[in-house]
Amino acid sequence: MQLNSALRIAILTVLGMSLPVHAQTTSDQGVEELRSTLVSVMEALVQKGVLTRDQAQQIVTNAQAKTEATAKEKAAKELAEKDAVHVAYVPEIVREEITKKISEELKPAVTKEVIDQAKSEKWGVPGALPDWIGRVSLSGDLRLRFQNDSFSADNLPNSYKNYLAINSAGGDTKAGAAAFLNTTEDRFRERLRMRVGLDAKVTDGVSAGIRLATGSLTDPVSTNQNLGTSSNRYQFSVDQAYLRYDLKHDSDQPWMSLWAGKMPSPWVSTDLVWDPDLQFDGVAGKFNYSFGDKKTRLNSVFLTLGAFPLQEVELSPKDKWLYGAQVGVEWPFGDGVRTHIAGAYYYFDQISGRQNAPNNTLLNYTAPQSIQKGNTVFDILSDSDPSTNLYALAADYHLLNINASVEVPLANHLLMISADYVNNLGFNQNRLLNKIGYKSINDVAEKDRLLYDKQVNGAQLVVTYGTAQTGHRGNWRSEVAYKYLERDAVVDAFTDSDFHLGGTGAKGYVLKSDWWFRDRNWLTMRYISTDEIAKSKLSSDGKTVFTDAPPFGVDTFMLDINGQF
Repeated sequence: MQLNSALRIAILTVLGMSLPVHAQTTSDQGVEELRSTLVSVMEALVQKGVLTRDQAQQIVTNAQAKTEATAKEKAAKELAEKDAVHVAYVPEIVREEITKKISEELKPAVTKEVIDQAKSEKWGVPGALPDWIGRVSLSGDLRLRFQNDSFSADNLPNSYKNYLAINSAGGDTKAGAAAFLNTTEDRFRERLRMRVGLDAKVTDGVSAGIRLATGSLTDPVSTNQNLGTSSNRYQFSVDQAYLRYDLKHDSDQPWMSLWAGKMPSPWVSTDLVWDPDLQFDGVAGKFNYSFGDKKTRLNSVFLTLGAFPLQEVELSPKDKWLYGAQVGVEWPFGDGVRTHIAGAYYYFDQISGRQNAPNNTLLNYTAPQSIQKGNTVFDILSDSDPSTNLYALAADYHLLNINASVEVPLANHLLMISADYVNNLGFNQNRLLNKIGYKSINDVAEKDRLLYDKQVNGAQLVVTYGTAQTGHRGNWRSEVAYKYLERDAVVDAFTDSDFHLGGTGAKGYVLKSDWWFRDRNWLTMRYISTDEIAKSKLSSDGKTVFTDAPPFGVDTFMLDINGQF
């Protein structure tokens, strides 16, 4: 029911309500009681801002005059019908005048106020639902993926080691066929991702987030589940579990947000450094200062800080940690143009490996719990058994990351351009060589020297164009991207798991398109073409060309069917 109709019914009910029989002994008493009721109603409407006081007084005066005439006429009839039960009567013309005036003068602010009050107080269902239901919301999504990986004919078999499988098995030999990544056999997979989330308001300013997702328990950057498990059940595990505290002033945007637990990424970033599926364990805080013209979107400067334990070691004080700090600015211009730029420094502490003493395994914990491919690694075992191996990161990782973007509205469409750059400031060739057991690069065999060369830069450019809004039938967006990510530019365990089938040491481009064929249902088509980043060098005698990376080219096509609720 619309507010106007509801208010009319309420007023007419009050004006036309039954009067007690004992209150109608005379026409004067009926008129006086009706007048009192009408005055009270008008006073309430004046207080609400629906009518001015002059308008209300005029309505009361007109109603009183017409009602007195009717009451006198009824008084004569009442004397002849003493045993009848009567009700106060409001002439139709009076009711029409009141409802017409209210309809004309009703303000949008009053409408919104009444509707908001009805929602918050659950009018019509008092006590029907428990209080916590109003503080909890559920959401989720389901993605079906058809993925085809086509490898280049130049690729060589058994040319890239699967370090995660080797470490899990205990050595190259023990891993068997799993010791090497597939680089030659084309692969077609059907994959599924399901996520279900719960958001709850704990109290004013405090909320909780919980999300479950499919995916491997040993891969932090993928929630995909391959179909084809002989109809076995899928793994479904905790993907997020955190508390959040928001502190606001005048703006809807909080000036301070604090997270603790397993949380979504607090950083403004792209998949150059962090895979979109990666969640962060620890604590983080974002501090935002807004300024500028409040009539348009405010400018803002923000600072984000975070501390995240990567691996807790029971028998050592040297736990692995990630510390991060990011400063950025968001600056809107006229005509809906918006830009942002952010600079971050990510410090990985105790993440690189340490060589064990002969026949000792005390430092085995320095090997990574998760690894894809690309980073420089070395064997940290020093035993007499050649069949055992344990690989760990050789370099230190202290990342400087700068990203910027601009959004430009074009009619009902949006053009977005983003650029991202990363450099590993922690790479030190001499320190890396000393860990492995070399005093300098001159002690390394000439054919292997490029393996320890400094490759610490990464960059990405993305151009996106499509409808300004997404999520509804007929919406679409397309993008083209180019990425270049050297071997030790970032930690390979946490970067994009789709580009070059995960890891670092790759370059290539990405074509992507999204089309919403129904509300909250859309198709995603993505084509990724990548090759290895290889450095070459002529031998000192001029007869041999050495390279640090064997050929590894792969084209990946993905078709996703997405549903969101």
